[in-house]
Amino acid sequence: MKENRHSILVRCSEEALVPEIVVWGETPWWPRGSLMRFVRLTDGPVGVGTRYRQEVRFPLAPSWDVAVTEVGPHSITRSFLHGMFTGSETVSARQEPGGTRVVYEMDYEVQGTANRVLWALLFRHLHDANIRRILKNLKRYCEAKESKR
Repeated sequence: MKENRHSILVRCSEEALVPEIVVWGETPWWPRGSLMRFVRLTDGPVGVGTRYRQEVRFPLAPSWDVAVTEVGPHSITRSFLHGMFTGSETVSARQEPGGTRVVYEMDYEVQGTANRVLWALLFRHLHDANIRRILKNLKRYCEAKESKR
């Protein structure tokens, strides 16, 4: 498995951040024009078994299904069910000096020769830029909300 990891320090409490990462992809702070779209396939609150279709928003781009496999006190993990990846992605939050560290980790293998080539040439770069943008939006949203308290 390969690892793709990104993190950001947010000046707010862990208690304020964890609910935001649990509803990742379905929130008002999700960046407009994000390359990743989450489509909920199941009803009810987010929990183990909640399923999503993740769609990359440009022509002929891949999509895949994921299922929430763990919701902990500080994190959520979604596992890839089929598509171009096997593995999982976890978003977690941990209090540290100066705020709360949000970490996005994707442990994955790319399936198929064409997907491996596209991932190496184009998709990895787009994915990394998109995750950085998502984390920055989360930071702006949570810090603005915290400052209004």
